Amino acid sequence: MKSYPKALLISLALLTPVAAIAESGEAKPESGAYNQGPAGSRAERRERFMEERMAELRKELKLTSAQEADWNTWSAKIKEIKEKKKQSRPDREAMKNLPAPERLEKMIAHNKAKQTYLEEALAATKTFYATLTPEQRKVFDELTPFGERAHKWKHHGGPRHPGAK
Repeated sequence: MKSYPKALLISLALLTPVAAIAESGEAKPESGAYNQGPAGSRAERRERFMEERMAELRKELKLTSAQEADWNTWSAKIKEIKEKKKQSRPDREAMKNLPAPERLEKMIAHNKAKQTYLEEALAATKTFYATLTPEQRKVFDELTPFGERAHKWKHHGGPRHPGAK
């Protein structure tokens, strides 16, 4: 019978780190580990993404000094609406324990609140939009949701491909 000491040593060398990870339990993700990554939690990444988009929009608009106050008012209102919307979300765990009719009532109430937030955002946007020049309006239309250049951003928070402009 022929022995294979070299192959056996290589196999053991390759399997040792795998066995160490399996033994330590590091291979198992903890609950909620999906939401954590090297760049932070999902909420933190989403917040950074929103800030980047707002900074990009502000830069592309090339606002005059007279328009800066309007921008600050508009962006503060949008952030306020976003926070109110986040606070009004129903608790998923509590919703699971409710009977179906009550869950539906809560969902309807939440959707009505979302409608109110959209109307507030529309009013603030119309006020800001009125202060923009025609060229700035074109840029605003392109870079805000559903605009011509807004399609490059997926809802997951990044460009569809590295060279997207």
